[in-house]
Amino acid sequence: MQQVFLGNEQMTLDDKGRVGIPARFMSVLRAICPDQADTLGVMITPDRSIKLMPAPYFAREIERWQALNDQVDEERMVLNLSTSMAELLALDKQNRIKLNPLMQEVCQLDRQVVIVGNLGYMQLFALKVWREMFERGLPQWGAASTRVARKDEPKAPVQYVINAGGGEPTR
Repeated sequence: MQQVFLGNEQMTLDDKGRVGIPARFMSVLRAICPDQADTLGVMITPDRSIKLMPAPYFAREIERWQALNDQVDEERMVLNLSTSMAELLALDKQNRIKLNPLMQEVCQLDRQVVIVGNLGYMQLFALKVWREMFERGLPQWGAASTRVARKDEPKAPVQYVINAGGGEPTR
């Protein structure tokens, strides 16, 4: 089975803005990129989390940004917001990263945080933000799961009716 990040761990952000990467996520990180397991790409997301990515995944994210056109308003906005809140961070000897204070503020991080697995990456949320998001999504989960499961089903063919009467209606 492919190595992926799954589950969640409640963690504590220390007074210096450092948070540890849980051991089970570190083992996935080492399996995915053994030569770069001491480095994480981080960026904020629109849902006020910090996306924590193995270095090769972060490099792909940067390639996607480089393909954007800064002359298109939406693409420029994505570029400005994404790149200004992204960086490559080294893990210390205790497998902690030190988060940028502005990232902490934007994501409303306080001492209690949760790191959740999201297959190819991890996300770090303020515990209260994650709980609110989870509670909001819970009632919609079933319907959303059904829509996602059906997204690849073939659609009914579109039928067209062509009226070739040719002009004035007959009486």
